[in-house]
Amino acid sequence: MIHIDCPKCGQKLSAKDDQRGRQIRCPACKSILRIPNEQFADEVLTVLPIDPLNPPPMRDEEDAPRPRRSRRDEDDEDERPRRRESNEDEGAPIWPWIAAGVGGLVVVGVLVMGFLFFLGAHGDHVVMEKPVAMPPELVGIDEIPLGDPNPPPPIVQENPPVVVDPLPLPPKVEPKKEPPGPVVVPDPPMKEEPKKEPKKPLDEPQPPMPPIKKIEPPQPKKVNPDFNLPPPIKIARDGKIKAKTQPSRRFGEVPPQFNKYGALAIHPDGKHFIAGETDGAIRLWNITTGKVAGQFEGNIGPVFQLALSKNGKRLLSGGWDKPDAKIRLWDVDSGKLLKEFAQHENKASSLALSADGQKALSCEWSFPAGPGLFFAWDTADAKPSFRLAGTPDSAIRKVAFYPGEEKFFLLRGNSRQKAGVTILDPVAGQEEWLFEATQDLNPEQIDHWAISDDGQKILLRYRQYLVLLDGRDGKPVRAWHIETSTHGAVAISPNGKLGLASGGASKSGKMFDCFIHVVNLETGKEIARFEGDRAFMPCLFTADSRGVLAAAARMITLWDLPK
Repeated sequence: MIHIDCPKCGQKLSAKDDQRGRQIRCPACKSILRIPNEQFADEVLTVLPIDPLNPPPMRDEEDAPRPRRSRRDEDDEDERPRRRESNEDEGAPIWPWIAAGVGGLVVVGVLVMGFLFFLGAHGDHVVMEKPVAMPPELVGIDEIPLGDPNPPPPIVQENPPVVVDPLPLPPKVEPKKEPPGPVVVPDPPMKEEPKKEPKKPLDEPQPPMPPIKKIEPPQPKKVNPDFNLPPPIKIARDGKIKAKTQPSRRFGEVPPQFNKYGALAIHPDGKHFIAGETDGAIRLWNITTGKVAGQFEGNIGPVFQLALSKNGKRLLSGGWDKPDAKIRLWDVDSGKLLKEFAQHENKASSLALSADGQKALSCEWSFPAGPGLFFAWDTADAKPSFRLAGTPDSAIRKVAFYPGEEKFFLLRGNSRQKAGVTILDPVAGQEEWLFEATQDLNPEQIDHWAISDDGQKILLRYRQYLVLLDGRDGKPVRAWHIETSTHGAVAISPNGKLGLASGGASKSGKMFDCFIHVVNLETGKEIARFEGDRAFMPCLFTADSRGVLAAAARMITLWDLPK
């Protein structure tokens, strides 16, 4: 057994005799040692240097010989003071020097800032001027250095000049540089006039309204609750006319839970129609192909009112509340938005366009007891030319052009009010009843109306009554009693010979009695009846008066009339 001491850390090690001349690693300091050979017993134990790039090959830990340590060695190791692993030859730490340098920089910075502040506070009193020539009396006199303890005696002259301490110069103010401009010659002084107070703006709608003549509501006529109607023609639920349930064509059908279509308008060419939707879309449809032929871009809010000029060039749309209660004017050929009329605050209940599309009427009415308000305006500049508001006792609900387009038809009345049709002359400032129906015995109002193109026929829907009036004198011509429904739309065919009434009833969320009744206005007979699963609103005749176009919330249907 060989006992050796590590020359680096002093650790006592032991190895077997057959390990002479071999290299071992000290387990304490990890240094590599060479065990002396037998023939060189007195060989000094050396520590081999380790090349970090080419370390000597070593055996695996399992195969490498490990020197044995006796218990005595272990006891001596515990008693021996351990050597510090830190390198005692390392220099003193440099962080105190770094801290001292940073502190010095801070002190210098503070001194520099103080000096700059002093110059900024007293710099206004320092004026740099050109050197002044010394007076001839003082030429040749040496300057006296500051702080000299033995200054030379002053030179006394016979006539010494009087020296006056100069006053401190004022701070030099540089004039503001102004950009060169034309020479302004001041005007001669004028007499001061008293200032006029500006006029306070009037609380008027924008744009300012033209002067309007005050129009009193028409005085009621003395009529009986039956309106002096002729014996009504009964349209029974189980009448002779069998209801047709399958339309000739369907357009834009959507799932039953949707309520998509709110307004219709027939194009005078007979090949197209326009539909306004509750999602704000306005589309032009081809009746023959059943496909969309165009779309009007730029509308906001649901559409429940449409009006098309007789020449088919202009279209009005509207029908929604704030914040978008605007009435929009469109060009039908291009689909572009032309004008917006923004005088309304509530949803439109009625729209009308003149034959050439140059004049427009728009009316707003709030259900159930709003007073109503209507405007007449020019489509060229979208500025109102006439305005009339209803009253709580006589509301304005709908408006249309009177023949000649100089006067207007007004549908007045509300729940538990006097209802009827009036003629308004805006130029003369007069309004008179054309037809009046008392509402004393009826909690409902006149729901809808339709006026023929020539203005000579007016069709009213009143409860379960369908009433035909003569547009010239307001006398009832014919009446029908419809058993199937109490409310709904009405329409008059373009040739003025046919009329229709639609409607439906609901109970516990289910619709029933959803019919369209088509009658002959000249004979009074019912000529067709159409039935669906939803109420048909709105409904219109086609341009050739041979069919009926109806919107039933989730789809648009076309029904052919019997020849």
